[in-house]
Amino acid sequence: MSELPFAILHSLHNLFTPRGTWPTYQRLSELSIYQLRKERKRTKGPKEYPDIFYDCVIYSMADERSNPLLGILKSLSILRVRGARMVWDRIKLSNLVELRLQSINFCSDAGLLDFLRAVNSAPELRDLKIISVIAFLDSSSNQSTQSVECPMPKLQTLLLQDLDYNVLQILQSSFAPGSYRTTLCLTEKAACTHEPRKAPSRIDVKNLCKVLKRINVDKLILHDDSDGKRSWLDHTELRSVLQSMSIVKTLIMSYWKFRKEDLLALERPKSGGKANKSSPVRFPNLTALYLDEVQILEVEVLKKVVTSHKLREMSLSGSFRPKPRDDPDSDIDVDTDGSSSVDEFRDLKSWDYFGDDDKIFKWLKTQTRPHSFSQKGHFKNLIQPNGLEYQAQIFSKYGPTVALNGFMGGQILFTMDPAVIHAVQVKDKDKFPRAKGPTIMIRSVFGGGLFALSPDEHRVQRKLLNPVFNMKYLRECDSTYYSHSSPQMPVFMGITKQATNTINKALISSTGPQEVDVFPWATAAALDLVGEAGLGYSFNSFSGERNEYSTAIKKVTQSFTKIGPLVLLLPYVHRLGTPAFRQWVLDLLPSKTIQRLRCVVKLQNEQAEEIIRARQALLSSGSDLSSEAGRGRDIMTLLMKANESEGSDSYIDHQSMIGHMNIFIFAGHETTSTAVSRILDILAQRLEVQIKLREELQDYFEKNPNATHHDALLELPYLDGIVREALRLFPPIPNLGRVCAEDTVLPLDYPIDTPSGKITRVPIKKGTWVFLNTVNFNRNEAIWGEKAKEFLPERWIGSKIDEVTQAGSRLPGVYSSMMTFGSGSYACIGFKFAVMEIKVMLAELITHFKFEPADEECTWTNIGVGFPYAPYAKKDMAKSDKSPKLFLKVTKL
Repeated sequence: MSELPFAILHSLHNLFTPRGTWPTYQRLSELSIYQLRKERKRTKGPKEYPDIFYDCVIYSMADERSNPLLGILKSLSILRVRGARMVWDRIKLSNLVELRLQSINFCSDAGLLDFLRAVNSAPELRDLKIISVIAFLDSSSNQSTQSVECPMPKLQTLLLQDLDYNVLQILQSSFAPGSYRTTLCLTEKAACTHEPRKAPSRIDVKNLCKVLKRINVDKLILHDDSDGKRSWLDHTELRSVLQSMSIVKTLIMSYWKFRKEDLLALERPKSGGKANKSSPVRFPNLTALYLDEVQILEVEVLKKVVTSHKLREMSLSGSFRPKPRDDPDSDIDVDTDGSSSVDEFRDLKSWDYFGDDDKIFKWLKTQTRPHSFSQKGHFKNLIQPNGLEYQAQIFSKYGPTVALNGFMGGQILFTMDPAVIHAVQVKDKDKFPRAKGPTIMIRSVFGGGLFALSPDEHRVQRKLLNPVFNMKYLRECDSTYYSHSSPQMPVFMGITKQATNTINKALISSTGPQEVDVFPWATAAALDLVGEAGLGYSFNSFSGERNEYSTAIKKVTQSFTKIGPLVLLLPYVHRLGTPAFRQWVLDLLPSKTIQRLRCVVKLQNEQAEEIIRARQALLSSGSDLSSEAGRGRDIMTLLMKANESEGSDSYIDHQSMIGHMNIFIFAGHETTSTAVSRILDILAQRLEVQIKLREELQDYFEKNPNATHHDALLELPYLDGIVREALRLFPPIPNLGRVCAEDTVLPLDYPIDTPSGKITRVPIKKGTWVFLNTVNFNRNEAIWGEKAKEFLPERWIGSKIDEVTQAGSRLPGVYSSMMTFGSGSYACIGFKFAVMEIKVMLAELITHFKFEPADEECTWTNIGVGFPYAPYAKKDMAKSDKSPKLFLKVTKL
């Protein structure tokens, strides 16, 4: 066990170990201590600090024998304490490398000083975070002498966030200057002191500035959380604070109101002379400026500030005055004191109000990139239901490659640049594996599969599986008879014929168009196709019989819609003890969604086991498989035959076999059914395109009434053009996510313009998320021309196909230069299978039915990164248990 909340740790200790001994946990490397107990009842005390009177969870005892936890703390590498009162006077942190202290109220300065002595006992400390901490004034001691010398020789990063004045003063006098990088986040708490049972007392900001001048800060974050009320710093105080911290390299300010004088406080003098007491140089090292949701009166002054610095990064959002202050029509009321006048900021316009016709704002937009101050960063915006609109807006404003903030302070490189995509998925693919969270989720839910393999395992098993997805093999998969003639036709035609018969039965009582949900038909057909042709198993989706395996697969998708955000936490949960212990914890979780998912996974795996046993029995008995679905050349048969040579590189264990089966069924039928439904929706809205396609198909079947293969059908130009164009504009998976495994540099096809010139290469650090946006890559006008966002099947027909993409472009996609199915060795292994399915299903459906828009409106939305867009009825969007639906008017021809 590497990480365990203290409450669970304490319970396990009482259950499994003798009193006074902790032998099981002496090898802990990480420990998180959270205060879970409720607040004591009390009659006095300010409401602002409800956790002041919590009991201490760790008392200082004489030695490790009387308090074994002291020994555990001494051996830890990482310690996190949140909301838990501890007595630190006897605590030693000899091996500590990372320490996070959050939401703590020290009852006196002495408590804070004891904590600093404990920090001083950690010579290997490299990362220290102190967040939301206050210390009550100790009236019996001299404030000016309260300090503990903390050299921290190996410290690399220091975060001081949301601290009160008393804590800042003590820390400033205790921490020795060093080469570590300091981030300081100031809130209203920094201008206050605290005493027990009293409301916070405001201090003179001049005293705060004196403390701040003695702190070497690399990144300063100033947040005004007044929520429309009077700011915790007036304009004069704000300028004083900025001037006292003018050596910062990164400045982040959110929700502030800026007058001209406030902005000028950020300007770096042109002379750039040496600093002296009478005229210090302001912000000589500023390279990054983020102004989020600010209100600015003088945009011209802002431009002057920006040009005075050599900024590498800048973010800007909020509202601005389009006219300068000296404009006679601006009608501004200005207060003489340091406070803000309501009228002063009344006529401001949103940042998005200004277009490219305004020269100043057009120039400012070339200097900026988006920035987020939320702990969720931009991640939530990327995966929200209308995420496509947000993503397109990002690229439109900031270019093809954008740096965003990720979950809990992580970094995201969001891009549609062909060179970056080629490097991530082809050239340097081993440096960019899939993220741990989704990989663990896939392994836990499906049992494995190609998505959950290491690079070496993926390489071996992909080579083994490639033959079954070869086009030659797919066209040789024979099955049932097709109605046009007696000769055998591919399995695809037989299953789509079953879909046609099912729809006919549903429409038999109707003489005209009938409004129906077509999504279940597409899903059933796709499920049977991937089952028979890929796995040698028939789900009989159109027989009306309930199939437990297909039911389980569908419920997995519904569960994913509810637990998607929790995927990011899986790498941490996965490190909790043994598999048996994690199973025990899951059994205790009260979440209905998680418990439902566990039941579905169990059912799914039981059905997969049964299918594998049945196929294994056929192989063991030596039965002729030529009459079985897949003719014995399906994926499962190939895997089982490979296992005959146990110990070879091609050997696949039983659990991996189950994983392959589950993931092929899930991925194969979900994306294909979504693509078919999307194309039907497109054709319903473009009847002229539907009519032209139907004429091409009818002409084909009239000329080939006794065809024995479907090669010619797959190559029909207009059918091919519609499928390619639909998959270009609406790829089922909008984003492909990867994580950088080591520091590296990525090349750019589209350079980034900055004030200091063009950037042609982007350095990124280990741990950075890289999102490859397939939708906007496929709609990029630089690649696909001026009409890139229009649905034009003709672009793929005849000589025009040479004009589809820009000459000389290095496009990484495996399918017609598109990113719909990815690229490189990690591209979708079944994309040829999927395209074949889509074309055959469309040929059958469009030949026999007419599709028109329904009165019941549906919207296409996304449930998360790595999942396909799906249609939902608008009336169901607010429901938590909604399922995909696509209503269309269907007329039998």
